[in-house]
Amino acid sequence: MATASNEKTPGDNAPAIEPAEWLLHLPKDFVDYREDDYPFGVGDRFCGLARVLTAPKAKRGTRRPMWQFDVATSTLELRVTYFGKRPEHTTDWKDVKPGARILLKGTINQFGRQFVLDGAERVSPAMYGRIAARYRRGALKRAASATVAKRVAEALEDERHLERASELLHERLGAASPGPAPLNQLLLALHAPDCERDGHLAIQRARQLSALSILKRRPPPVSGRPGACVAIEDWLRDRAVRVLEERTGFSLSESQLKAIHGLVDALRRDQPTRALISGDVGSGKTLPYLALAVLAHTAGARVAVMIPNGVLAEQVFRECQEVFPRVNATLVSKGGLKGDRDTGLLIGTTAISAYAKRSGWRADVLILDEQQKLGLTQKQQVMHEDTNVIEATATCIPMTMGQIKHGDMDIYRLKPHTEKDIRSYILGEQDRARLVDHIEKEMAEGRRCAVIYPIRNQDTERKRSVIHAAEAWAERFPGQVACLHGQMTQEEKTAILQGVRDKDTPLLVASSIIEVGVTIPDLSTLIVVDAGRYGTSTLHQMRGRLVRQGGKGFFFMLPGVDTRNSDALTDGQVTTLERLSLLLRTQDGFELAELDMAQRGFGDLFSEEAEKQHGATQAPFYGLKLTPEDFDGVIAQENVA
Repeated sequence: MATASNEKTPGDNAPAIEPAEWLLHLPKDFVDYREDDYPFGVGDRFCGLARVLTAPKAKRGTRRPMWQFDVATSTLELRVTYFGKRPEHTTDWKDVKPGARILLKGTINQFGRQFVLDGAERVSPAMYGRIAARYRRGALKRAASATVAKRVAEALEDERHLERASELLHERLGAASPGPAPLNQLLLALHAPDCERDGHLAIQRARQLSALSILKRRPPPVSGRPGACVAIEDWLRDRAVRVLEERTGFSLSESQLKAIHGLVDALRRDQPTRALISGDVGSGKTLPYLALAVLAHTAGARVAVMIPNGVLAEQVFRECQEVFPRVNATLVSKGGLKGDRDTGLLIGTTAISAYAKRSGWRADVLILDEQQKLGLTQKQQVMHEDTNVIEATATCIPMTMGQIKHGDMDIYRLKPHTEKDIRSYILGEQDRARLVDHIEKEMAEGRRCAVIYPIRNQDTERKRSVIHAAEAWAERFPGQVACLHGQMTQEEKTAILQGVRDKDTPLLVASSIIEVGVTIPDLSTLIVVDAGRYGTSTLHQMRGRLVRQGGKGFFFMLPGVDTRNSDALTDGQVTTLERLSLLLRTQDGFELAELDMAQRGFGDLFSEEAEKQHGATQAPFYGLKLTPEDFDGVIAQENVA
């Protein structure tokens, strides 16, 4: 029997590819090349031998060069059409000559008295008479789909390769594997099914087993870890809440109290806590996690509160000092340590990671504000094996949402304090003039507006530059425009924002610095230029700047395309518009995160490295990218241990 030789993957010292590995490529669909030649009607399929009657001739009056020739089957004559600059330049049709016998496949149609073969394709003699699997580009050697098909066919010729592939798949599936023998039958059904239905059922079964194998990797709750326990007494918790309410001047909401109580109980367990505080801008995420940080620190734990924005980190640090003046905390930023040095309660930016790496300091409780802004390595540098991790965000990353749904992660959803009615829109380039009129109306009625540009200052991209745009807006609204970007000093930023708050300059032209930690009362309109450059969570954070005290707001996203002509959009532009449209469906950050997860996937769900935090989850089969729906389906059908 013919066998496929071992190959080397690209790169030095790369391991050899076993012929059996090619059988782990999952087909994307199947083509029926079995003979089908009988008296036809319109819409029937044909696959069989045909005799060429005429040489290809050019068809006139078409925009693309088109060629036609006639063939005779055992039952009728058909006209075949194909495209190409010249007949001899086409791979599939260059040998077509009168009298030649060729294998064809297509669908019968009729124009007047003429029968035609729609979707005509040449059939390889090796494929004729069988159900052929079609593959995506291969994971091995980045092989073309035709190469994958060839290697799979070669491997199937030797039963030893099929048995070896079953063993490899058995190892990959782990606890979800039904055993090598059933997997042997599954692989045969995938690559050489008796009918298309059997092939599609095999693909469905492969998806189910793959999703099940990943769910069974879910780590069980780890108990008996005294290093994770932070014993916070009830009286201390209640006292901290009273102090917080007295010093802030308002009562915590029911959802905020529930989060504090639940997290205090979770920290008492002898297993590391994984939890998420989910709340939109204005729902008060800071107070619950700040109270928890102080309580854990008072109970003797080392606590780090990591915040991606330096301005917001200083704000939280000051709030901690004002609300809990007896608690010693340390601010960690690029400028170093500020306040009581190394107190065991660190509040700061990702500079905490650098400090922990340098000093060997590790947190017993790690609180991450806006976790989607923080990298995996930065988090791990602050952690030990029993660190309790509490994340806070309006829109969690898809991987976190997947762990909430299918893992062991607690969630505390905070309700907003005020009612907002924010109307979101996607506008094309053709709508810019209308936006100017809208801004003029809003400012005339005493409200504030903001326009966000993605680039600070660049002559080559003036339309996207904050500084150039601010100059252009100032020509339209003299004396009413302020410009804000990240390269300014803190004093400059403070003065500019104060001018906007005082309505001296009611129109703010800014970079994405406005996303986190910037509060502008009565901000009624926010426009994001080149909105496609931002993710859904960033856009939702920007939207959260609107009407902080409640009321009606307007959020406009400009993707930079003419939305009137959908046929002229590229695939990338269509994908961008689909992503932006998620913000039109909900104002709730948690619901938006669910929609984002469903659209993008949640990445490497239970990977130890978890480097891929969104996208399709990698599966045991090459070419199979699992979606959240695959996991939902398995959970509905299987009792996952």
